[in-house]
Amino acid sequence: MISMNDTCVTRHKNTSEAICKALQAEALKLGFDENKLPPIEWSALQFSVKQDPADGSDCLSGEWKDAAGYRVGQILFNGDGSFFAEHDVVQPHPGDKRWFVEAVEAWGRGGHISTEPRLLAAV
Repeated sequence: MISMNDTCVTRHKNTSEAICKALQAEALKLGFDENKLPPIEWSALQFSVKQDPADGSDCLSGEWKDAAGYRVGQILFNGDGSFFAEHDVVQPHPGDKRWFVEAVEAWGRGGHISTEPRLLAAV
């Protein structure tokens, strides 16, 4: 069971930082200018405990919010040690006009992190 306290957040700090770097690297790999991307930083995450709707277990959730208070990304640490993260990019693909980049995503367990962009067809 996950309880919301500084120890829990600190326990996931290194993994969270690695996930942030992986998300940033995925966005940069697409050709975005680093200065034009929304910041993907561990220090900007706001943590809370949420319940997984699938199995009812507790999850540690870190959310990024924009200046208006809207969620623009999150990291979820599940009780089984797995995680999922997404961060909104919401910009046309810089190298391929057929695509719009909605977000970059990361998932994994332990030290293994996989990433990919979430693309929409540009209309």
